[in-house]
Amino acid sequence: MKSQDLDLEVENNRNPFVAVWMVTYNHESYIVQAMESIVMQQTNFDFKLYIGDDCSTDTTRKLLQEYKAKYPDTIELILHEKNLGASPNGIFMYQHCIETGAKYIALCEGDDYWTDPLKLQKQVDFLEANQDCNICFTRANMLKDAELKLHKVPKPFNTVPFSYEELLRYYNFITTASVMFRNQENLIIPDWITTLPFGDLGVYKVVSQQKKIACIDEVMSVYRIHGDGIWSKVKPVEAENKYLLFYKKIYFYLTEKEKLIVSQKIKKSLSNVSNYKYPSQKIARKLHLFFNLIKSYRYL
Repeated sequence: MKSQDLDLEVENNRNPFVAVWMVTYNHESYIVQAMESIVMQQTNFDFKLYIGDDCSTDTTRKLLQEYKAKYPDTIELILHEKNLGASPNGIFMYQHCIETGAKYIALCEGDDYWTDPLKLQKQVDFLEANQDCNICFTRANMLKDAELKLHKVPKPFNTVPFSYEELLRYYNFITTASVMFRNQENLIIPDWITTLPFGDLGVYKVVSQQKKIACIDEVMSVYRIHGDGIWSKVKPVEAENKYLLFYKKIYFYLTEKEKLIVSQKIKKSLSNVSNYKYPSQKIARKLHLFFNLIKSYRYL
């Protein structure tokens, strides 16, 4: 993937202790708040914000360049010459942050923002003290229609570390902008993640490396929900099919215990699809489920 990095000066060779990953596309209404929430962080270590702009067509790029000029030592821009798509851009930026050699990588998409100026410090302190955890996230508020609402994390996972399998058993209750993970030697975010409908869940699988995931039970970020977002227009049967696609794509990269959980999820989603398609036709519903179970035998 070719990209144009408009940082003209030679970058300081010293690696940041924390690399902050950010992706953006046409976020002119939100990107300034996102960047401000990161450069305001108060830490006793060096950090750097790496922003991948996916060839925005609005004023996002202009705003990025203005903030780069304002914070030349804190912000690095990766300005793609053509649109890669959300998932490839995300993978590109993950690998870029990994290759900086930073010990930790924190995440924030260009339309979300952080609310606690000590967020990075608190998460680094936690991961330094808990070597059995590779991922640390925080509580978050959801912002929709100018109203903030606490994002739910099922108990006891708001206070008790857990394994990746719980994200499969329950649902993805981690908001992207709350995440920090431990960089690792030879870490690669594989291209197969771009085939997943929920790429963040794939990333958590790769970076958790069978270690624990832990929540700091404090609100430190805001996840923005757009009224015209993709999921607001998806029909229930389409949503189930997306889950099915996710489960089948990630299945072969899971442990045996995780596969057992996903097998049950596939059966449930197949049943739901049949119910949505034939709500009042019992025989058709059963036949539809039967044939789909046969087609899905390798996952069951």
